[in-house]
Amino acid sequence: MSDEEEIRKTARSAILSSWLMSFQKAMDCDTWGEPLVAEDIYKRISQQIEQESYPTTELFTGHEKSTEATSKAITLQDMKLISENFKLMKNDHQIRSNFPTDVVSVSTVTICLPNLQENDPDSEGTNNSSLLGSCRGNLLPAPPSFPGKTTLGIVIEKIALKSSYKYIDPFISVSVKDQNGVNVSITQRTPSSHRVENDCIIFNQTVYLQKPIEFLPLGFAVFFEFCHYKPKKKSTSTKCWTYIERDDMNDKRVSLELYKKPVDNRRKKLKLYSDRKVYFNVNLSLIV
Repeated sequence: MSDEEEIRKTARSAILSSWLMSFQKAMDCDTWGEPLVAEDIYKRISQQIEQESYPTTELFTGHEKSTEATSKAITLQDMKLISENFKLMKNDHQIRSNFPTDVVSVSTVTICLPNLQENDPDSEGTNNSSLLGSCRGNLLPAPPSFPGKTTLGIVIEKIALKSSYKYIDPFISVSVKDQNGVNVSITQRTPSSHRVENDCIIFNQTVYLQKPIEFLPLGFAVFFEFCHYKPKKKSTSTKCWTYIERDDMNDKRVSLELYKKPVDNRRKKLKLYSDRKVYFNVNLSLIV
């Protein structure tokens, strides 16, 4: 098995484990007489799967991506079958033909079950604190070393934002893109952070690029997106973003400027996120 296949297998296993745990929690809520909580979890898992349902993803097979619903009404028994299918997929077994859900593609890399708070700017006072859980992320360990090749390690330290305490389950999505904005490595996401100090959200999470720098195309850049959960829309949103180019990748601590969304994958038209000084702090290390 090649190194890239091993990375994909690790990521796939983490995804399926996360889905399985979420489904089991939802089924427990169903059993305990909390159908509304269970429904919210089911919907959120469905949204995460749908958001990642693109043909370009490579973690799952075409058969798994094209499996369609067999019924309009999804029952608790159906949910148990879905859970069983996740177990089969995790163990590299064939899923059942009557998989009872519309799974166009199954390649999400994280499940976020937010700890909703009343002070979120978009929540309109809604408090659903019974929805326990957090975004565990999908950070991967340092990849196998290659003689004479360099791995980039990035410690994501903190991000400084106004009213940073208001963001629900904030996390950083890290991707590697070429000059045309095409992903050239696996996207990783940090666990959500609930630590705020002096208008800074603290992460202190290490991300390793899964390909040596020498194996990446000329002109590539690492993108960082600050994401958070919006209960009003019941979805995850990117608030702002930044990036670092190959020429700036050295052993050093860096404060990166933040830019307004949408993310400009080609880095052509950049608009500062704010007139005030807001930064994204990372510590870079080149590992040979």
